[in-house]
Amino acid sequence: MTSPEAPWKLRLENDGIRVFTRPTVHSSVEELKGECVVDAPVEVIWQVFLDVDSYTEWVGDCRESRKFNCSDIFSCTLYYMIGLPWPVANRDVVLRSSVDIIDADTLIASVSVPESSPVPLRPGCVRMTRMKGRWIFRRLADSRTYVSMESWADPAGNIPAFIINHVSVSVPFTTLKNLRSMVNKERYKKAAKEFDYRRYFKNTGR
Repeated sequence: MTSPEAPWKLRLENDGIRVFTRPTVHSSVEELKGECVVDAPVEVIWQVFLDVDSYTEWVGDCRESRKFNCSDIFSCTLYYMIGLPWPVANRDVVLRSSVDIIDADTLIASVSVPESSPVPLRPGCVRMTRMKGRWIFRRLADSRTYVSMESWADPAGNIPAFIINHVSVSVPFTTLKNLRSMVNKERYKKAAKEFDYRRYFKNTGR
């Protein structure tokens, strides 16, 4: 997706959140990266992430979200609708998610577009068929977590790349800022206490 030589360029820094972009090999649409520190344990942040129905509350420009065809709690097909300002049509996308819990301190979640979509095309939306993303959650302390999100998508349709590159910088910023609020909800704190992450560690030596 990205040239190994392409460095990240800082595009936005505010409120402890940094957003970067870098060029991609096969597209003029740039890849995005956002990062920050969230004052919450890894486990609480992860419970927010697992609650796909809540994405409309915090993920930038997300207007609809749901999961289905789950083989387990970490491997599901996801549907998103992305709202765009008039007169540009909304976009939707169907993704496959997977998760690696490396150990007690590191979780990595990845999403990619499946080869065939189980969701019919929706009137009024343009279906995106090329998209990849990754989230990293890394414990810094008991109640502090480094969060990184990377994403790239071909928006499809007739939107000039320079417009996409300009306006999309706000999406990681908004998403991470909202995530900081979501982790304060009691339902996620309670769910985190009841979930045994140790069952899923890949590094069994820790």
